[in-house]
Amino acid sequence: MEMTDKLKLPYCGIPLSITTMSEDFYMLCCSREEKFNIFNRSNLREVKHVIHTRDYNFESRVIVACNPSSCVFVLSNKGKELNVNSVERITKDDEHQFVVSPWISDLTPDVKYIISVSPEGSLILSRTEGADTILRIYAMDGSLKQEIRLSLDLFYFKRIIPKSSGNLVFVSLNYEFKKQLTETNLDGNVVKTYDSSLLAADVDYADAENRFLLVGPDSKMELLDSQFNPLRVTPPTEAPSNRWAHPTHLHYD
Repeated sequence: MEMTDKLKLPYCGIPLSITTMSEDFYMLCCSREEKFNIFNRSNLREVKHVIHTRDYNFESRVIVACNPSSCVFVLSNKGKELNVNSVERITKDDEHQFVVSPWISDLTPDVKYIISVSPEGSLILSRTEGADTILRIYAMDGSLKQEIRLSLDLFYFKRIIPKSSGNLVFVSLNYEFKKQLTETNLDGNVVKTYDSSLLAADVDYADAENRFLLVGPDSKMELLDSQFNPLRVTPPTEAPSNRWAHPTHLHYD
């Protein structure tokens, strides 16, 4: 594996979430105030635009891009006690100005949702209820297509990666606190699982062939094919002082 570039971005506080849409790179940051720093992908050294969430009365948690509908979804909290879950949408108008608007508001309060977008543009919101996972799948127009209850009993489940086949990959931890990938169909049947050897690893797609890359401390890596079979991977060569200590927000585009 080759590292093509390594940049230090302008400090904006603690990065909470990142995503990309067309030529834009979005970074949700938290410092004295929460904001979106938006960069042009050809120049990540300079912030092109800033969206302050205080102007829209919500606190953001995660951002995800939806390429088929050319927008970015924001999973957010509202209300005096920030216990009301909602989804906002960021688009561009005809003059290429950023527009933030409410999108989904009929969510259960006081629970933690996880957000993801399928390759065909469906928005997926998930929450746990006991040992079950509840999925709400929305069409691109914001209408609810279906709600599904899956009995998976996952430990510290924190992310869903939708596959082009329609299956879902749940990212969780096993009981050794190492990453576990669980692929299921929408009937809740487990297709396959993979237990990583890496502690505190982050995971995302590696390429358009549905391969997965896991990156852990000290730049350790695991590469899997679409069936979770391990592939040979050689991490970039770097001096120990330059290796990734705690990699987060791995993102494939």
